[in-house]
Amino acid sequence: MKENNGTSNTGAFYPILLAVDQTKCVIIGGGEVGSRKAAALVEAGACHVVVISPQGTQKLHIMARNGSLQWKQKKFSADDLIGAALVFAAADDPKVNMEVYCALSPGQWINMADRPDLSTFTVPAHFRRGKLTIAVSTGGASPGLARKIKQTLERQFGDEFERYIAFLEECRADVLARVGNPGVRRRIFQRLLDERFLDSFRAGDEDKIEAMLRRILDEET
Repeated sequence: MKENNGTSNTGAFYPILLAVDQTKCVIIGGGEVGSRKAAALVEAGACHVVVISPQGTQKLHIMARNGSLQWKQKKFSADDLIGAALVFAAADDPKVNMEVYCALSPGQWINMADRPDLSTFTVPAHFRRGKLTIAVSTGGASPGLARKIKQTLERQFGDEFERYIAFLEECRADVLARVGNPGVRRRIFQRLLDERFLDSFRAGDEDKIEAMLRRILDEET
């Protein structure tokens, strides 16, 4: 088995959100971990997801049948990584995961389910509320704690945030189109963050939301 040129990371990761719609993502392993990673990639809009595994979960069978991903029911070989930008070593056998690591080409990023010290990226525990994404990472030290913190935050950031952020996005586009003064824009954007807007979204009070928005625009423009 050849040696990989990479070195163990220090545990310090740079947080980043990736657009994966044009990225080839290869997952080795069709068990619960591999299927979960595949589903997260599909949810994020990845259009070129390939899973390498002789067996797979029911979830993997469903995603393969509906065309969400490509499943190659075979054992891993180094050629499976050709063209991949993101590689996920998620096999149940640690030896297979190390074979994946040693087969990497320069520039390929890898996430190793059982060896975070060898990973060049991690996938934090995360959840979405529309365009809001909240992620929690312990740098691989304790995925369980990351999930526990995520669950706490899920209760704090409810579905009202999805509606509120969609509202803010619409307002931002309108203000940028109608208001030329950068200072006025900043004041409007700041006032739209008033806690009363969020309270009104929680209460479903559309009339109050509209009235507050009109008042801000009248006063600032």
